[in-house]
Amino acid sequence: MFRRAEAQRSATVAFALVVCAAAAWSAWRGVQNHTLQADEFAFGLAGARGFTADFFATLTAASPVNRGPERLMSLVLALPNRLFEGDTAAMFRAAHVMAAVIYALAALPAYALARMLGLERWQAALVAALTTVTPWLIFATTLLNVTVAYPLTTALVWAVVRAVTRPSPGNDLLVLVIGALGATARTSNLPFVAIAAAAVFVQVWRDRPPGERGLDALKRYPLRVGRTHPLLLAAGIVTVGAVLSVGVRGIVGGQYQGAIPTDFSVADVIDRAGMWGAMLALGTGYIVVMIALPWGVRQAAKPTDRVAGAYAVTALSLFVVFAVTTVNAPPEERYVAVMAAVAPIAFGAALFRREASALGTVLGGLVVLRIVAANVPPYDEGQLSWMVLPARQFLFRGTELRLTSAGVPEVWDIYAIVMVGAILFAVAVAFVCSPRARVRAPIAVLVAVGAAVLVLGLGAAQAQYATSKWLGAQGGNWTWEQRTFIDQAVGDEVALGWDYNPGGAGVVPYAMGQAQAYNRRFAGMIRLAGMPQTFACCPFDIVVSVDERTGRITSSTPLRRFVVAPPGFKRVGFAARPVAASPTLADFGLFDLGTQPRVSYTVAGAADDGWVPAGRSTTLRGFTSARGGEPTCVRIVMGAPADAAARYRVRPAGSTPMAGELAPGERREVRVPLSPGRASVAITGGRSGPSPDARAPALQLVDVALDCGP
Repeated sequence: MFRRAEAQRSATVAFALVVCAAAAWSAWRGVQNHTLQADEFAFGLAGARGFTADFFATLTAASPVNRGPERLMSLVLALPNRLFEGDTAAMFRAAHVMAAVIYALAALPAYALARMLGLERWQAALVAALTTVTPWLIFATTLLNVTVAYPLTTALVWAVVRAVTRPSPGNDLLVLVIGALGATARTSNLPFVAIAAAAVFVQVWRDRPPGERGLDALKRYPLRVGRTHPLLLAAGIVTVGAVLSVGVRGIVGGQYQGAIPTDFSVADVIDRAGMWGAMLALGTGYIVVMIALPWGVRQAAKPTDRVAGAYAVTALSLFVVFAVTTVNAPPEERYVAVMAAVAPIAFGAALFRREASALGTVLGGLVVLRIVAANVPPYDEGQLSWMVLPARQFLFRGTELRLTSAGVPEVWDIYAIVMVGAILFAVAVAFVCSPRARVRAPIAVLVAVGAAVLVLGLGAAQAQYATSKWLGAQGGNWTWEQRTFIDQAVGDEVALGWDYNPGGAGVVPYAMGQAQAYNRRFAGMIRLAGMPQTFACCPFDIVVSVDERTGRITSSTPLRRFVVAPPGFKRVGFAARPVAASPTLADFGLFDLGTQPRVSYTVAGAADDGWVPAGRSTTLRGFTSARGGEPTCVRIVMGAPADAAARYRVRPAGSTPMAGELAPGERREVRVPLSPGRASVAITGGRSGPSPDARAPALQLVDVALDCGP
């Protein structure tokens, strides 16, 4: 007895160490993950900043991040956002540590479910470890909503199984609380509460008195449901009424309007279920679904006990609800990852309870082989694929390259080799752990442990491989200090972005979005009157007018001291001192305008993108150098069109003109000295060649600066 207790304690310690190791690994890799995906900011950090600005208004808003009830990730991130108000880099590091720990907590309800299914502590610990160490551990290195949705989905399954096998108002309330929390973690989790209805209806029917059958049983069935689960029944009626009254579109928020399944068929759902099933199979160790699927189907149809039957019905219902509600969702593993615990728990129950079926595993293996072959597209070399499809990428890179070098050229042959090998192994394991096998219990347990450890190792390898590829593909060895360079430089001030983007190029909105995402002191945009707005955010949208002859500034709101400016030509330049730059923003810099912003120069007569009209003069006027004094030199970078040579003439007031010719596509820097008190330059240009088009623009001002530098 003493040895058994010691073994149980050792297993518990080992389980705790595995979960802590997974959390520590995720936190370590997460701190190194210096790239935010759009969803991480738009539906996480942006909401966190809203909580910091006005906690109760954001908490009670109908759709604070434009996703209906979803707000839990924002609420979680609001804690480090508040604790590290003065250090944005430290805030990001703390946020990643929190996300990693929360994701790893999914092991706790998984352990509880395994224990309810009759597994010993050490067995339940091993199964719970399988639910944590998967390729989807990569999501724990992010700030995506899956990090909070996964443990809550697993907890919902546990709460439902507990409620239907141990009926009580308290257990019903637990289901409702966890279901509501799950909806705030990810709006698409809201339909998951339907699994409670499926589990309740099936279990209440199964628990009817032995002699009650037929029509008599059906008549008493509604009353029995009401007596057994009054709270869940009342909540279900209220929920259905609310959905019918408000409509699904009135609940899910604007972001999910396009994802609402409306026009679809049963064939569409079956097709999508195959895709999600393939992802689950690849993400949980290949053999797990092969063994878990037949066990779950058998237990749902003819359970060996109440808990196993309830778990099987709940798990299968969860998958069906998920397949229906995500029929329009993109084929990304982060969506299905919330169900990562379901199959490993059934896998562990089948093996350790010795309820596996060799024949069923053959059928399950053929199903997995079919759905993987039908739903796994070719290898994707895109950077984001390592994040959104880690299990699929591992299959390609881990098997295709090696088997191709061994003389197996066809990709489907590679799948066949891998999957047939997995089927044979799964069938052997299932046979040893089946009730009919004449194998001693210790040997069956040893085989089960070996299979579980193998799956655990595969999950760790997949997670490490995908995460390394993702971090390595980000394009630079950046730090959080570099990402947050604006906050590092401006202190208690705010910075504005300069929306000078006459061609509507995507690089300007992208860079400004990056600046906003990584820097809390980025507070809005400024733009010249008449210029198009290509990016908007935050409290400020300041429209600026500048007199081209006098340099006088008029703005809708007083300008702020710091500006994030794109590179290249601008019709108006401010007298600004460079403060900081980040390699992640491709030549976008942070500039200090001072406490009284002044115009450095204006350009009259050129187009917004710097093209000088043929045959007309463009005038550049200098007002104030970046050092604050009278300008003495202007640096002009000029360019010729790609299809023609260009000639130029630069005539500074009171000085000798400068002229030259540019080859097609050539760029040239010209430094023009300015006479005291006469800081103006006339620029003309035209095309040169055998038959020049006199009307076509011939010269472009690529960049202008009033300080020539050394």
